[in-house]
Amino acid sequence: MKVATVTNITVKGNPHMTVLNALYAAFDHFNEYFYAKELLPRPVINIGSAGRMNALGWFLKRGWENGQEQFHEINMSAEYLQRKPEETLETLLHEMAHMRNEVDGIKDCNRSQYHNKKFKSAAEYLGLKVEKSGYRGWSKTTLDVESKVAIRALPFNYKKVFSISRPPRMRIAPNKYLTVALKKEDWAPVLEHLTETKFKGWTNSEIVKHALQRLNPSMFEDTYKY
Repeated sequence: MKVATVTNITVKGNPHMTVLNALYAAFDHFNEYFYAKELLPRPVINIGSAGRMNALGWFLKRGWENGQEQFHEINMSAEYLQRKPEETLETLLHEMAHMRNEVDGIKDCNRSQYHNKKFKSAAEYLGLKVEKSGYRGWSKTTLDVESKVAIRALPFNYKKVFSISRPPRMRIAPNKYLTVALKKEDWAPVLEHLTETKFKGWTNSEIVKHALQRLNPSMFEDTYKY
């Protein structure tokens, strides 16, 4: 099935629209390249802030609606568009793997952002190399042979269109210590979970982050960050 896509990528005087057009065209190309027999529905592709999680991008299920239909969202972080074009496109493929699983009714990531083997399988189908990464599970993806071939087959010059990004915001040096007040009844089950969990290879910051996410999981519901 031939996918209708963006053909005029470059918008003179508007590099933001040029990048958006390129992302939509790349999505359409990868969709047909890998999923020709069962295409994904076209999502809303957004360029937004990396946010407090400092994510490269993320997938949000049913993030948009028009009163009749709901649309999934793929967000690409503005601060990371300065990377090599191939790395930006790898992030797009990563989020497409999440979208494939969501469309197929497969749970591939929990509220603590642990990527399970269902995600690994979906990402490998898109030609990505997948490795384990601490408390995030099988979340580390890089380009492999097939994904590189798919990128080289893009119908536009992807090396020239990603010419705009948002400079990272200047951060004030954080305090050395952080004090948090918690109710005993809230914290007790988290402590019980921590004592039963094996944290071999985890850094202290990863363990603390994992604990806080378990304490308030609703902050991360339905959003798969990378």
